[in-house]
Amino acid sequence: MNRRKHKMRGPFVLPRLLHLRLPWKMLMYIAFGVMVLKVIMEVSFYGDRPWSRDKLGSERRKVSGPRKVRDLEFVAGKFLETAHPTSNNSYCHERWSFHRNLMNATGSPEMGTNGPYRVLYDVIRGSVDEGAADLKHKKGSAVGCIGPAAVTYVTHATPEFLYHIAELLGRWEGPLSVAVFAPGTDAGIAHYALSRLCRCLLPQQARRLSVHLVYHISHLPVLPESVSDSLDESERSQCGPPAVLGHPTYRTKMALAYPVNVARNSARSGARTPHIFVSDVELLPSKGLATQFCSMLSRASRKQDMEGVQKNWVTDLQIPLKIPLPQPAVSNSGGTRRLAFVVPVFEVELGEKVPETKEQLLALLASDRAFYFHRWQCVHCQKFPGIHLWMEERKSTPGNLQPLVMVRREFPYHRWEPIYIGTNREPLYSEVLTWEGKQDKMTQMHQMCLLGYRFVILDRAFLVHTPGVKRPQPPRSLRGQPVKVEPLDEGAERQKEWVRSHEKRNTHLYEMIVESMNLAHPRNPRCRS
Repeated sequence: MNRRKHKMRGPFVLPRLLHLRLPWKMLMYIAFGVMVLKVIMEVSFYGDRPWSRDKLGSERRKVSGPRKVRDLEFVAGKFLETAHPTSNNSYCHERWSFHRNLMNATGSPEMGTNGPYRVLYDVIRGSVDEGAADLKHKKGSAVGCIGPAAVTYVTHATPEFLYHIAELLGRWEGPLSVAVFAPGTDAGIAHYALSRLCRCLLPQQARRLSVHLVYHISHLPVLPESVSDSLDESERSQCGPPAVLGHPTYRTKMALAYPVNVARNSARSGARTPHIFVSDVELLPSKGLATQFCSMLSRASRKQDMEGVQKNWVTDLQIPLKIPLPQPAVSNSGGTRRLAFVVPVFEVELGEKVPETKEQLLALLASDRAFYFHRWQCVHCQKFPGIHLWMEERKSTPGNLQPLVMVRREFPYHRWEPIYIGTNREPLYSEVLTWEGKQDKMTQMHQMCLLGYRFVILDRAFLVHTPGVKRPQPPRSLRGQPVKVEPLDEGAERQKEWVRSHEKRNTHLYEMIVESMNLAHPRNPRCRS
């Protein structure tokens, strides 16, 4: 008996299959069940380990109910409260007087003098940078990466966050380039905090610090005449965070948006090393990261020199996924493969000590005291490809940085925001986007996708946000409390509306920038915005 042939096209395929008296119906049910199970597992993923039902319920109760805090709120530089300056002289190379008349200000890296922002480079100049700059011209697969002096930690801040510099210099062994947005009297606060820090830091730390001042042309910085004008007699013997850092700033009083990408680009331009690591001032790196990164590239260089050909590291390092040597990509020039080396980001609960090694971090992850960054705020932002593999305990030498997996930032990872070690040849950040409007790094990420960048996830390297996990507040109804909407006061309502206006502005500008990038580069349908 001949069976009737069904032509299954378009959206009518599924109904026709379900009406056939064939095993297809059973297969479709199985496939549907697998899809549902996959969704459930993805939604109920905690720290990238599957939850049991009991654990899921207990975690929800933990989030909903009051959480015990074992320590006071984290205060950057608090460890300096018991310290005292060993000298009245600054250990930093301060050049405030050179910049006081603002004649040396330059335009921002992307917009130049056509934009509203100006930059005073090297108000504090790091001496280590000068020696490291010569490494750019050295040949070899490490491209001059012969030590921590070849990698600059690039970051940005407003005056109230300047004491995070003390935390960074205690963990990062390479140069540090910081761009500070300090319009109006905020420049005086920055001068005060930095002058105080430069008398309390260890000399070898202070010499690695470079600071650049960013301001708006309509809000010129007001700098004191001398250091004596910043530090009064009663505070010369103190090192802890000054109380003025907790006061309202000029920027907040004047409701000025934070030009985060102007600051990022300026700090990048102020770095004079072959490699740069653009990050945030509240993110603390794992111990010895700069040294280990250069050692990794040096190992790759020696292998290539000995073998005479490119090979992967899978044999010696026992890495499950093959990855080519990074040598031809480090320079990112003329037709070579473009690479960026991703450092995963995590966060720990309030009261926990920030881990220095992967072993310490894995212990916190296992006890649910640490999570990948923004686990509760933005699931896709920092959930990096290969996270399950990264969190596995594998046999490896502590302090031996390794490449784990190489990926492109394409769909379905098109909303991922990696923090990476690269060079100053990477695209600049769009300076028209503000911090308040969000999505400030996404245009650079989209352009790197269009340019064909590959991202190498580094094993044993990581960043940790200063202690404190942000979680969304559950609705009152879920906490067993009556739902009551409390009206915001006038100031809070104005602030909320101000932030909303910047979000709309950023969204509009982001769409325009992405559209122009799509026209300027070869089309890649997997590079989604």
